[in-house]
Amino acid sequence: MQRTINRLGDQSYKGVYVMKLIDIICAFAELNKQAIPMMKRKKGAIIFVGSIVGYQPVPYISTYSATKAFNMFLGKSLWYELRRHHIDVLALAPGGTKTEFQQVIHQTASSIAASPQAVVGSAMKALGKKPVVVHGAHNKIWAFAGRFLPVRMSLSLHGWFMRATTTTDAG
Repeated sequence: MQRTINRLGDQSYKGVYVMKLIDIICAFAELNKQAIPMMKRKKGAIIFVGSIVGYQPVPYISTYSATKAFNMFLGKSLWYELRRHHIDVLALAPGGTKTEFQQVIHQTASSIAASPQAVVGSAMKALGKKPVVVHGAHNKIWAFAGRFLPVRMSLSLHGWFMRATTTTDAG
């Protein structure tokens, strides 16, 4: 089975997450190139790697959080659109994962961060069964708690958290 994983964006200078228009255009051109053969074969899978920060705006990583929200919305929408072509689409929100990303954004890695293998396991288990998966119970709480808090409180909590866990001045 052909599988495509879409990750928009690019980490850059001192942990500032930069989204380049050309990256978006290239990502969609590649996605289109991959999806057409899947549609003809009536078989395939696409995983959009979002994030729990895609569920609410997060100060200091606002561009990153916005691109992850975009990935989550696009993945969920395409799940519906492409299912008639027998293409499984999944929007994945892994939460904290033990990768080099925390070093790139100068942030302390969480002690409860998941292994990449565990996140992939969750994605593969959910693929073809539902449009979205959030890995880990604690991530589900973080992802959905923002829906019930006033916007100002949510922004203040996320801003405090980002400042408290940043290891160096990224500006």
